[in-house]
Amino acid sequence: MADYEQLVLSNGRTLEYLMGGIESDRALVYCHGTPAPPVPMKEFEQAATEAGLTLVMPTRPGYGHATPHPGRSVVDHAHDVRELLDHLGLASGIAVGWSGGGPHALALGAVLSDRITGVATIAGVGPWGDPLFDWLDGMGEGNIEEFAMAAGPEDAFRAFLEAEAAPLATVQADDVVTAMAPHLSDVDAIALSEGEFASVMAAELRRAFLVGVDGWLEDDYAFMKPWGFEFSEVKVPVSLWQGRQDLMVPYTHGEYMAARLPKVTAHLLEDEGHLTLLRYLPTMVSEALRHRG
Repeated sequence: MADYEQLVLSNGRTLEYLMGGIESDRALVYCHGTPAPPVPMKEFEQAATEAGLTLVMPTRPGYGHATPHPGRSVVDHAHDVRELLDHLGLASGIAVGWSGGGPHALALGAVLSDRITGVATIAGVGPWGDPLFDWLDGMGEGNIEEFAMAAGPEDAFRAFLEAEAAPLATVQADDVVTAMAPHLSDVDAIALSEGEFASVMAAELRRAFLVGVDGWLEDDYAFMKPWGFEFSEVKVPVSLWQGRQDLMVPYTHGEYMAARLPKVTAHLLEDEGHLTLLRYLPTMVSEALRHRG
């Protein structure tokens, strides 16, 4: 995978991105988690290569060296991605969103349906504010505290995130399980302690806070207000994956969205967590590509 590249967008902000896979006119656009900007990941590199796609991993504002975008909405990411696809000469493709990237992948399916022909969401976050859906129910203690702070004054929330980020900004693989303990179910703790997963997550966290916590703060605020599109506008097929053993984004988020997205194939899995779903990535990509335009 090549080094990070940058694109100055039409509004003057700098977008940072990684590329991989093979040379093609079709993309696999990866919408990263929160707070987990893209780093090289062999699973996504391999999945894109085997599918004959160019892997494109844009960094959302405020992470890495990407310019912050205060007040942004989830849908704003779709407009940034359109400019990036134009810049790269990529005509179409699929979007895969993990965790906090799930809503952003759905935004691509809603706003870029002329370019994005299929979406896969991995433990994707559901919408905030519906009285029929308790957004925090089933989350780990770390997330509950985080979003309680997000509902208060911004200066206090920023101070909270800065305190949380301080040890994560230099975290190494050997320390990740301990650092992430408030957010991990048993199955995810095991997954994180095996193979290269811990090294990847440590690299994501270090890159997340290169210049501060703006990306994390902006993401959380974007989740907690209208996303800028309705589920009914996601006309492309969606492959949705959620695990019941997930303390970061509970199973109920997947159930809620599966009942409302118009063209969804739902995989609601009893024994999977937030991280363990990555094992299904080739199937996710294959399922999304069945609907190529």
